[in-house]
Amino acid sequence: MKKTLLASTALVAVAALAAPASAAEKINVSVGGYMQQWFGWAENDSPAEDGFDQKNDTEIHFKGSTLLDNGLEVGIQVELEGQTEGDQIDESYLWVEGGFGRLVMGKENGANYLMHYAPIEAGIGMNSGDISNSNDGSTGWIANTTGANFYNGIGSTFARTVDNDHNKISYFTPRFAGFQFGASYTPEQQADNDNARGMNGVNYEDGLSFGLNYDQKFNDFRVQASAGYFTADGENGFEDAESHNWGLRLGYGGFTLAGSAAFYEKGQNGVNNFMEGETYNAGIHWANGPLAASFSWLYGEQEGQAGGGDDELQAFMLSMGYTLGPGVEVRASAFHGDWEAEGGAGGGTDNDGFGVVAGFNLSF
Repeated sequence: MKKTLLASTALVAVAALAAPASAAEKINVSVGGYMQQWFGWAENDSPAEDGFDQKNDTEIHFKGSTLLDNGLEVGIQVELEGQTEGDQIDESYLWVEGGFGRLVMGKENGANYLMHYAPIEAGIGMNSGDISNSNDGSTGWIANTTGANFYNGIGSTFARTVDNDHNKISYFTPRFAGFQFGASYTPEQQADNDNARGMNGVNYEDGLSFGLNYDQKFNDFRVQASAGYFTADGENGFEDAESHNWGLRLGYGGFTLAGSAAFYEKGQNGVNNFMEGETYNAGIHWANGPLAASFSWLYGEQEGQAGGGDDELQAFMLSMGYTLGPGVEVRASAFHGDWEAEGGAGGGTDNDGFGVVAGFNLSF
């Protein structure tokens, strides 16, 4: 099945690119991106996590495209982290778009992630990990003291798992009657490595990602729904990884009511490294001109951590945002998060905390 999908995708690409073409001019690269500067105060059960702090998230995007004489548009995008990261350039890809749809090649998220609909937040991102997104509690405002893996079934419905930003090829159909379909193939779990396949020591190979979503307006109503699925073959004693995620948004006027969920399985069976997880996110968002507000809830649990323990996360967040001008927003959030480490001998502990954060979100 995976070979058939890859071959079909390749045929689509070859057919689209086979016609003679020339470009009126070379690709001109422009600079864009975003900068977020947050100032906040949080109180945790862990005394070392109490107090005032400043955090930031910045990315510089280099992107450009050109329109060929045959009607195809070809472009690139490279995203540079604005702070020191383990993966300094997290996404870098080429895309080709035309009447056949859109083809993407390079380091980018999979179809199930990109096509997912989740609740909209007017402040910082709860579903995307701004409250707490590390396994050791080193980042975020509410420390994760359980040892749970945030992006594998406890903290996000975007199902960002073993293929995140790894080299892949993706195809997205044109939208028809509100529907769009996407598929991605990831040869191996490796973001930056040109070694021969099989020489990287990866634990997962041949990842497949599928996404289907629907977006349609009916006068003042808007309906958005999504379904995604991912699977990858396990290597080196690891079981196959699998996840699926779902999303629904219902909009009327300035209000949007939304819910999403994700379910995961991955890991090395028999050695306390096999994990199962699920995450649920629900919220309501309101916008009127430059003003926006939202309330959201997130619950996640993860089973099979080291020592056999099960972990849980529950969080609530109230947010407001105001657009001062093009690309300039001020945002604020008040939130509560509760991490619970249940059973096992993995050394995880509970942590309960709350915080208030405000700052700027600039896009350029």
